[in-house]
Amino acid sequence: MGGDRILPRPLALLILLAVGLAGVGMWMQVRALVNEEPSARVGSVERSVLEGVTGGGGAGVGGAREEPVVSSPSVASIPGGEPYPDHSDRVRPQGPVRVVIDPGHGGADGGMVAFGLLEKELVLDLGLRVAVALRGRGISAALTRETDRWVYLEDRASFAREHPGAVFVSIHLNRYSSPRVRGVEAFVHTPAQALELEWKDDEGRRVTGRFHDERSRELGELLSRRIAERCGLRNRGVKESRLFLARQVPAPSVVLECAYLSNPMEARLVASADFRQEMAAAIAEAIEDYLVKSADDVKFGLVPWDESRSRRRSDLIRADR
Repeated sequence: MGGDRILPRPLALLILLAVGLAGVGMWMQVRALVNEEPSARVGSVERSVLEGVTGGGGAGVGGAREEPVVSSPSVASIPGGEPYPDHSDRVRPQGPVRVVIDPGHGGADGGMVAFGLLEKELVLDLGLRVAVALRGRGISAALTRETDRWVYLEDRASFAREHPGAVFVSIHLNRYSSPRVRGVEAFVHTPAQALELEWKDDEGRRVTGRFHDERSRELGELLSRRIAERCGLRNRGVKESRLFLARQVPAPSVVLECAYLSNPMEARLVASADFRQEMAAAIAEAIEDYLVKSADDVKFGLVPWDESRSRRRSDLIRADR
């Protein structure tokens, strides 16, 4: 076409070569970032992400400054690519299972991916550490997976139901579009139906009652509070949810989001084996606390039935669908 401008062949080749070299350079930078130690990797990304969000001044939307993350006691980061320790030989259940630990994701499902970290690897390591810590307290625990494999949600729930009365905790790491969001939070499902319970009073007489089953909420509050206190994280509390495992596993059951992997500072923390050990100890302590409280009081976590409260709860659950 007479009006079209066509670049000379040598100039076009030079432009293509320049674009190709730029792409190779960017790829090499990404590879170098992935191969760094998690602490260094997250630290460099942390600065660029936070500067992008806050304009370099550290102020959030409307000029409000995000409160700083309170770091845990000194933690040493593990080198990138270093295999996670194998705890599986130390977590075989001894006696009746009292706790089921569910490390989320696995296999082809990596879960959240951020800063070169895979959620499935971190939560598996954390879950194994929790099981070891529980066993050290004389509490028998089983895991839905002990290796990097995918387990269907239905199979996880079925496995938990094979151990009636056991505490169920599904371990995850959270994510959000804003890298500033952080903290630990627990998701539970409170049944809308009344729980019929029969027990003996102090004089040995049989007593019956109808209750709201708040056992999952009690467990979630213990977990989120203990992790926040011991690990220096923000406590985002307990939230009602219709997540599959929260609904399908009988109480007490909690889907626990231990930290935000999308938050650079919390990603740097969970990349540390020492920090994961601290978090595992906090989870084990909270579970043991729950077991002790529920053993001392058969009605622990049960609230006397209130029909109006039940209607409000049902409305909340329907709105969450």
